[in-house]
Amino acid sequence: MTVIAQKEFGSVFNSLKKVLARYEKHLNVTLNTVTSYNLYAGYSEKYKREIYFGGVQIKRNYVSFLLMPV
Repeated sequence: MTVIAQKEFGSVFNSLKKVLARYEKHLNVTLNTVTSYNLYAGYSEKYKREIYFGGVQIKRNYVSFLLMPV
């Protein structure tokens, strides 16, 4: 695990956001702020809800990156 300074969280967030942003045209952006970015794959009839694809967030002590392309 790499430790980064909090002052670098913004650049890490932007780099990870660019990775996810490549898929925007096929997915739904549900949250796009300076600290959070989420993508959903659309509505699932099977599960009766929107299916989460991935996201990135700046937290207090870390930057989280979630990817659920199952």
